[in-house]
Amino acid sequence: MMQALEELLRVNASFKTSHFHSCHFSSLSDDHKSLFQRTLIPILDFDYILALGPKESIELRIHDYYAYAAYHYGFYDEILKLESLIPSPHRTPIFREILCLIKLATNAAPNSIKYAFVDFWGATNLVHSFIPWSLSHLSPKFSLSLPQEADILIYLSYSYFNRHPIYDNKIKIFWTSEQDLPDTDCCHLSLCPTNNYQSSQHLRYPSWLGCVQLPGCSTSFYGHRHLVVNYKDLLSPDLGRNSLTQRPYISSVLMGNPVPSRMNFVSQLERLLPQGIAKFGTVYNNPVQCKSSILSSSISNICFENALVPGYITEKLFESKIAGCLPIYSGHKSVAHDFNPNCFINLETIDEPNPLSFIANVLTSPDLLSRFLEEPLFYTPPDLLSLSFAFNSSLLKCL
Repeated sequence: MMQALEELLRVNASFKTSHFHSCHFSSLSDDHKSLFQRTLIPILDFDYILALGPKESIELRIHDYYAYAAYHYGFYDEILKLESLIPSPHRTPIFREILCLIKLATNAAPNSIKYAFVDFWGATNLVHSFIPWSLSHLSPKFSLSLPQEADILIYLSYSYFNRHPIYDNKIKIFWTSEQDLPDTDCCHLSLCPTNNYQSSQHLRYPSWLGCVQLPGCSTSFYGHRHLVVNYKDLLSPDLGRNSLTQRPYISSVLMGNPVPSRMNFVSQLERLLPQGIAKFGTVYNNPVQCKSSILSSSISNICFENALVPGYITEKLFESKIAGCLPIYSGHKSVAHDFNPNCFINLETIDEPNPLSFIANVLTSPDLLSRFLEEPLFYTPPDLLSLSFAFNSSLLKCL
């Protein structure tokens, strides 16, 4: 570890990590240094770290790697030392999440069944997510714990620490909001959007549920970076019904990945709209801090899924419709199982000889627009209690 960091410092001579260097790595015991040398160095992407730009960003990224590995290997005092050196406004979301999990785990009930999160790189608000909420309905009591002390390991799909031998005797739950499928040889139970296994041990969990604030939680899993919908509002048959109102943009798009086909679609549609399209995101050199403010200013919103995979339905359509937009959506046809297909336009299933002209006609016709906007988001609201019951029942079979 020390040799690798010294090399990093040589590459970037202006990189100031005096507190980080002297107060942490140099104070580690030989055993700790050996562990970090074997486990942390292989996942440190130095090219990526150095490309972050300002030295403060580089320093914080190494703090993240350090804290993440320390969390896995039980060096919790080292993380708390690091907390005292990083002022709260400068802590990254990853580091804050690690601190939160460590502090909450100290309140674990003594005779409870313990669970812990690992491989959650970048995810936040884990304690407000579906699994802790679902487990709160079970007796005996389940408590959030630290990885090495846990009976149950909940792992996301962001790294492979879950396969370390120190976790071999844990019950493992694979959970993701991405299009990944579980390796059924490595987990006892799984929750993921694309899950098509015909088994009670592998359940479908729609990604867009991350926007829902569950009963007893102070926010949603996705938090205020996204629109937050209260669970009781989710059950309303009128959710998503909107009237056509005057808004600044006839259509908007937020794009972070420069996919040529998507950019080409936006350009072609824009030529057919007198008002043009409001374009945001890094692709258009127009980043935004608050997505909801863009959606609430738009009559329609163009949103593309990153993959056309059965069941992979993220928050994009959900947020657009909740914000009062007509979603112009590109995603797998299975979206019609989650949402009312009459409340959005799906570019992948549209049955029109000239889809672009059809969409432009809808956006310039108040009657056609109103017909889409006034449709509810759901025919039948999602039954989270049944999903919770199925998950809890499946988990109890594993214990």
